[in-house]
Amino acid sequence: MNVAVRDQSAGNETTAAPPRRASEIVAVEIFDRLAAAEPFWRRLEAGPALASAYQRFDFLSAWQQHVGERSGVTPYIVTGFDAAGEPVLLWPFGRTQVGPLQVAQFLGSKHANFNLGLWRHDVAEAITARGIRDILDRVARSAPRADLLALFSQPFGWNGIANPFVLLPHQNSVDHSMRLTIDRGGEEMTKRILSSTMRSRLRGKLRKLQALPGFRYFRATTPSDIDRLLDAFLTVKSVHMAQQGLTNVFAAPGVAEFFRSACHCRLPDGRHVIDIHALEAD
Repeated sequence: MNVAVRDQSAGNETTAAPPRRASEIVAVEIFDRLAAAEPFWRRLEAGPALASAYQRFDFLSAWQQHVGERSGVTPYIVTGFDAAGEPVLLWPFGRTQVGPLQVAQFLGSKHANFNLGLWRHDVAEAITARGIRDILDRVARSAPRADLLALFSQPFGWNGIANPFVLLPHQNSVDHSMRLTIDRGGEEMTKRILSSTMRSRLRGKLRKLQALPGFRYFRATTPSDIDRLLDAFLTVKSVHMAQQGLTNVFAAPGVAEFFRSACHCRLPDGRHVIDIHALEAD
C-alpha cells in the first residue's frame, strides 16, 4: 500500500493536527486473497460488530474454495482501518468478469440469504453517505479495479442497527426475506408467533409422526452423522426437484462440497458453521 502525503508547511511554523476520532477511517485496503484478510476479518467477528452469520469468514471461505473459484470469482475484500491500524469495516466482495466489465458483488451468491458488510458498531452508527462515497472513491482509484458494484439482498437493518448502505440510493429487492428472533420463551413464544390454527395443524402432524417406530428429533454432532444426514438431504432434494421439473441447484459444481465443508467446520463456541437438524424414524 502506498500513502502520499502533501507537504504544506510554511517556514518553521507548524500547526497541530486535529485529533482523530476513533471511528474515523484513515486507510482502505483491498485484499484479493482471503488468507490476507482473515486476521482483520476475525478481529471484527470477535468484537461488537454489525454482521450476519452469512458473512462469517468460515462460511464464505468454504464457499469461495468450492464454488467461487470454479465460477471465476476473485476475492475483492475492501477493508477500512482507523488511526490505530485496527479494522473498522470489511466488505466481503468478489469480482467477476461480465462482458468488458469487472463486477464486484458480495461473496456467497444465492447461498447467502442476507448480504451485509462487517462494521464496527461505532463506525456503523456514525458513518455518513459522504463517508461511504469517500471509501468508494478510494476503491475506484485502487488496483485491481472494479467497474461496477452490484450489491443485492441486503437487509435494511440488523440487530437494531441500520445498514449503512441504506444511506446510498437503493431500491427494494424483488423478493422479501423474513427474519425472526427466537428467544427462550418456549410455549409463550410459540403462541406469539403461530396462530392457534397453525399450532393445531402442527400438533396433528406430530401425533402422526410419533406413531412411527423410533421417531425422534436429532441434531448431528459427529462427522459420521453429519455425512449421513447431509447425504440423505442431498438425495431428497434431488428427487423433489426432479419431480417439480426444477434444476437441482445442489448438483452445481462445488455446491455439495461447500455444504459438506461448512457442516464439518466448527466455530469457537462448538457449534458448526452450518448445523444439521433432522426428524428421523427407524
